[in-house]
Amino acid sequence: MPNPIVTKDAVFAAAVSLKADGISVTLARVQNLTGGSNSTVGPWLREWRQNEVSGAREGEPPPPPERLRTAIEQMTQAFWRAMEAEAAEKLSTTLAIAEQKVQASKSDYDDAIAQLQIAERALEDAEQKLDMLQKDRDELRLLSAKLEATSKQFEKELKEEKAARRAAEATASETLGQLKEIRAHASGKSTAGSK
Repeated sequence: MPNPIVTKDAVFAAAVSLKADGISVTLARVQNLTGGSNSTVGPWLREWRQNEVSGAREGEPPPPPERLRTAIEQMTQAFWRAMEAEAAEKLSTTLAIAEQKVQASKSDYDDAIAQLQIAERALEDAEQKLDMLQKDRDELRLLSAKLEATSKQFEKELKEEKAARRAAEATASETLGQLKEIRAHASGKSTAGSK
C-alpha cells in the first residue's frame, strides 16, 4: 500500500505539536504522526527547523498579514484624530475657564484683602482664647490628677472593705455553724433526759 500524500502544513503542524508537548522533534516522530516518507517529510522538516532557528535568532514573530497591518494603521490614525479633536476641545474649554477665573480673581482680590484683615482680628481673638483654654487645661489636669488619686484611694478602701466583709461573713458563718452544733447538742441532751 503506498504512503499517503503528506503536505508541508501537516509536517509543520506535527512538529509544532511535538514541540508544544515538550517532545523532541525527530524525523521518525513526525513520520509516525503524518504517515509520510523520508523523502517527503525530511525536506519540510528541515525547512521547519530553519524557520525555528531563524525565528529564535531574530527573536521576533513573523510579520502580520498585510490586511491586518492596514486595519491597524487605519484604526491608529482614526484613534489619533479622535484624540487630537478631544484634546483641542479640552484645551479650548480649559482656556475659557482659566480666562473666567482670571477675571473673577481680579474682583476677588479686594475681597481677599478685607477677609485677610478680618482673619487677622480673628487670629488675635483666637490667641487670647487659646491662652484662656491653656489655663483651663492646666486646671483640668490638676483636677484630673486629684480625681485619679481620690479614685485610687477609694478603690483601695473598697478592696479593704470587701476583704473585711468577707472575713466578717466567714466569722459569722463559723459562729452560726457553732451555734447550730450547740443547739443540736443541747437538743440531744434534753431529749435524752426526758426518757
